[in-house]
Amino acid sequence: MPVVHRHLTYDQMRDRLAASVPLEFAAMLAGLERAIAQGAEDRTAETVQHLAGRPPHSLRAVAERKLAGDGTRLRSAQDAGPARWARTAAYRSAAPRPHRAAQPPYR
Repeated sequence: MPVVHRHLTYDQMRDRLAASVPLEFAAMLAGLERAIAQGAEDRTAETVQHLAGRPPHSLRAVAERKLAGDGTRLRSAQDAGPARWARTAAYRSAAPRPHRAAQPPYR
């Protein structure tokens, strides 16, 4: 059976969730879903640029390239070699960097 996406309104999502969790929690989760649908999480972090030394690619771009048969394969972190692991270790041991400005509260 194929997976089917059905758009739910905030109220529908809240009511569906409230069948298994407290109403206040269901309302909060439905609010998060609404905020995400409106683009609250539509952002790109600098992590790929920092670790890989190249800008990130969208999932769509990677999938289209792979479906077109570009002759490459998806790589694992182990394919990147010791230099990448050294950069990763250095990154992890570095002092914490401030995160980007706080996002507006969910409504």
